[in-house]
Amino acid sequence: EGLDANRFHITGTLDAGQTVTVTYEVTLRPDGERGDNRALNFLLDPDEDPLCDPDDPDCEPPPCEDGDPTCTETLIGEVDERKEVEASEDPVQAGTVLTYTLTFENLGEGPGTVDTVDDLTHVLDDGDVTAGPDVSDPALSVEGLDANRFHITGTLDAGQTVTVTYEVTLRPDGERGDNRALNFLLDPDEDPLCDPDDPDCEPPPCEDGDPTCTETPIGEIDPSKLVDPESGTTVHAGDVLTYTLTFENVGEAPAVVDHDDVLAGVLDDADLTDGPTPSSDALTVTGPDDGRITVTGVLDPGQVETVTYQVTVKPDGERGDNLLGNFLVDGGTEPPEECEPDDPRCTENPVPEVRDWKAVDPASGTPVTGGAELTYTLTFTNDGQAAGDVDRVDDLTHVLDDADLIDGPTASDDSLDVAGPDDDHRIHITGTLGAGETVTVTYTVKVRDAGDRGDDVLANFLLDPDQDTPDPEDCVPATGEDADCTRNPIGNVTAEKSVDPESGTEVAPGDELTYTLTFTNHGQGSDEVDYVDHAAGIADDTVLIDGPTASDEAFDVSGPDDDHRIHITGTLDGGQTATVTYTVRVRPYDEQGDGLLVNFLVPSEEEPPGQCEPTNPLCTENPIKEPPTEEPPTEERPKDPGDPDLPDTGAGLSGWILLAGVVLVVGGFGLAAATGRRRLTLGGRDN
Repeated sequence: EGLDANRFHITGTLDAGQTVTVTYEVTLRPDGERGDNRALNFLLDPDEDPLCDPDDPDCEPPPCEDGDPTCTETLIGEVDERKEVEASEDPVQAGTVLTYTLTFENLGEGPGTVDTVDDLTHVLDDGDVTAGPDVSDPALSVEGLDANRFHITGTLDAGQTVTVTYEVTLRPDGERGDNRALNFLLDPDEDPLCDPDDPDCEPPPCEDGDPTCTETPIGEIDPSKLVDPESGTTVHAGDVLTYTLTFENVGEAPAVVDHDDVLAGVLDDADLTDGPTPSSDALTVTGPDDGRITVTGVLDPGQVETVTYQVTVKPDGERGDNLLGNFLVDGGTEPPEECEPDDPRCTENPVPEVRDWKAVDPASGTPVTGGAELTYTLTFTNDGQAAGDVDRVDDLTHVLDDADLIDGPTASDDSLDVAGPDDDHRIHITGTLGAGETVTVTYTVKVRDAGDRGDDVLANFLLDPDQDTPDPEDCVPATGEDADCTRNPIGNVTAEKSVDPESGTEVAPGDELTYTLTFTNHGQGSDEVDYVDHAAGIADDTVLIDGPTASDEAFDVSGPDDDHRIHITGTLDGGQTATVTYTVRVRPYDEQGDGLLVNFLVPSEEEPPGQCEPTNPLCTENPIKEPPTEEPPTEERPKDPGDPDLPDTGAGLSGWILLAGVVLVVGGFGLAAATGRRRLTLGGRDN
């Protein structure tokens, strides 16, 4: 009879010697759906009490004794499989190590078989296995990754537990997949999860409470930066640029912000004038410190925060490399050498810097006479990193009243257009210079004869178009600045100066230099001479040992005065030439000043220029040789003020005074203290 109260009832009559069998099959339920994992049954008389109800929690079935032919007991193994993961840090981010532990425990009463795969398909799109797998007991073995799976096989005794562990290190931001480290324990014949390289892949979820899978969400900050005006746009002095740093958590978990905005390449060309300011207190901003703004914080998935600041471009001449370049980098790292056009973490704005200046040959300040030709050169150069505009005028108002334009103006390159002079005696120069480009404009004038001239001063100015014409006396270029004007007086008398040894020659202590000032009247009638020789640039390094002496009684020579000036006045007849000479001796090294002998001859109403240009016939320049590493011993000799071979100190003072016929106060030309100069190293003295 069929099952009744979990019993088969077998009845009937057997003949002597007859054997009859009754068979049936039982299929074990899946793990977790069975009872006590003991398949136990008994042959009983119908009137025997039934075994206890297995649904009764207090049920304890009788044992099946060994050798008892009326019962069977089959012990069943049941392997419990589970997995867990532990992250090395919180929040989980790039570089975090995920340690996976797979646990296999036999909860049954008999041996349990393990034949399982751990599918890492959706872990390995975000990280790499960097350690393991390691097995705690040889009862189980693990085959290496095959199709993103570990295959675990073996047999566990009842009650035995074995673990398998391995580590995965998460890849950097921007190099991961879906930011969900998701994996599953599966039967080997189960289909693999979808391919994460498939854009339509959507892995199954890891349900809460499911011990056979783990899911670790990962945060990912996507940093970027923008500038207004946009990167690549040319900016100019005084422009304001607004930078916006954007931090978006595009991951699946909270993410750490730890970034530096490296703006040293901005701050050499601009000043920080506002900020940096975060959009919320989720971010903390410090700096700039050592050219870096540091941004830190934690953002939730999908959260977007910004940091803004403004800079103002410095004036021309006060900037660094004329390229406002900055980089948003991971905290503490160095930026790349160049900002690639498609890099969302950097911006670059070039700045043009057009400089211009002018020069004349013969040099500005040189007196000229009727018939002389002067060639003017206007130089325009772009020291910046972007194309720069030129819009200037050269005002010849105070030239064309005394001279005629005989050649030009001509530009050296067609990137500049040159027009004029117009009715206002102005040459207009316009155009655009590329970064690093230099273009010159030249023209030549010829001085008219006396009687056809105006104010006898050739003065011209390089100006902005809206500037008024300055007066000739306004042309006073400052030392070291690009000259925007030139000024040449006109007369019948020309002057020049020379030195023996010639200008540019190196000299040494004890050497004597003879200066000759030559004045020539090129006219037909007599003309006045009124010049000053500015000798301060030689007085700190020399002593005067002869002169100044005029070659003709027509000249009066006085000085040097307290400011080391020699004043030459007098009258020259038509065609007459006269000279003034004087000689100096170079001091010993430890009595010298700046080690450079430079002086200037100029009309008395003029100031000397800031430096001696090679084309200027009214100045000389002689450098003093560097001192030797050791000074050879010198023989002691009596100090005789009249001995011209001695490198005088106090004696030199009396020589300047007696020869010049002028009383000098202490600290004058002859007694100039030699300071700030190279020093000889002897016995510990400064060099």
